[in-house]
Amino acid sequence: MADYSKNINERLTNRGPNVGYCAICRTHGPLTKDHVPPKGCGNINDSVISHVYGNNSEKPGRPVLSQGGSHFRTICGRCNNTLLGTEYDPALSDAVRGVEAYFRVASASRLTLPRTQLFDYQPNRFLRSMLGHLLAANAVPDVTEKDRVIPLDDALRAYVLDPSATLPDEVCVYYWFYPHRRRVVMKHSAMGFFGGNGAVIYGHVFKFFPFGFWVVWDEQGDRSKRFNLRRLTDSSSVISASSRLLLDLSQLPPANFPEAPTDNGMWLVTDYRVSQAEDRTRRIPPI
Repeated sequence: MADYSKNINERLTNRGPNVGYCAICRTHGPLTKDHVPPKGCGNINDSVISHVYGNNSEKPGRPVLSQGGSHFRTICGRCNNTLLGTEYDPALSDAVRGVEAYFRVASASRLTLPRTQLFDYQPNRFLRSMLGHLLAANAVPDVTEKDRVIPLDDALRAYVLDPSATLPDEVCVYYWFYPHRRRVVMKHSAMGFFGGNGAVIYGHVFKFFPFGFWVVWDEQGDRSKRFNLRRLTDSSSVISASSRLLLDLSQLPPANFPEAPTDNGMWLVTDYRVSQAEDRTRRIPPI
């Protein structure tokens, strides 16, 4: 019970200890603040981090103000600045800016948007950037313990750290166009189904403009097909490979997908591993 209460109190913690085990490489040493998502994706304004489902009397804890964007002190300087910041983040940031530029031009021209649109990107760096920051998010409880055996996270770490690796067969990365500014991270969450005999879709969810990602681990059956999500399948052993990312611009999932399932679904979460961040709105004092 004491551990549960401790986790509830820590569920919005983003600062982390000064020294601990890096959430990516697991080496022990000084930890740094990692912007989630990276600064190049527009995560630069003072932000308010809160629980995805809000607070109530049974879930104490106030929203956390995070200056200069939403960030978590959970990874070492090398993973933060070299592995992600230098090697991988530019590919993710370029893809985000490419989508933003397209919509600026489309908005100015007032043209009807097509159903789909292709964008240039580097899939292997793009994926590693996204997954690296996903590992860093909401990972404060992980950095104080060395030996935490979590198959999904272990597989993602191995992929992020090895530039010649392909995405593990057990991992499916689904994506969609997410035209919202609310940034959401839900780690180790699962969608269950009433009458589903225990079948679930388990993994991590990461949403920030303009992408939503659902990183699914070892999915059994084809329950995810009902959502008509596209899957990132461009992973290869050539780190610098280029491809084109197809985005569906119509018939989008709701803003609260998949954390608010409909029909016979349910969403199962580990309370202190889910959070959302929004830019802080500044009050203008009356004149």
